[in-house]
Amino acid sequence: RDEGIVAALRAHGIVHDSAQSAIAAGHLVCHQLDMGKTQEQIATDVMSSSGMDGANSGYFVAIAERAYCPQYADIPS
Repeated sequence: RDEGIVAALRAHGIVHDSAQSAIAAGHLVCHQLDMGKTQEQIATDVMSSSGMDGANSGYFVAIAERAYCPQYADIPS
């Protein structure tokens, strides 16, 4: 699963400092969803903390959900 998220992000042009940082960020998305944040709020947080644009931030949130917390993947943002 971890390799899959890193490969999917890389294929989309999203590169982290390390695979571990990408994986940790993916798990953080799930933690924030558990805490009640919306997908849009999390994507905005990702955008402001990473320098990614809105489209890539949203893609990152979606990939993280599918990989690590699929129970949230069908929730509209």
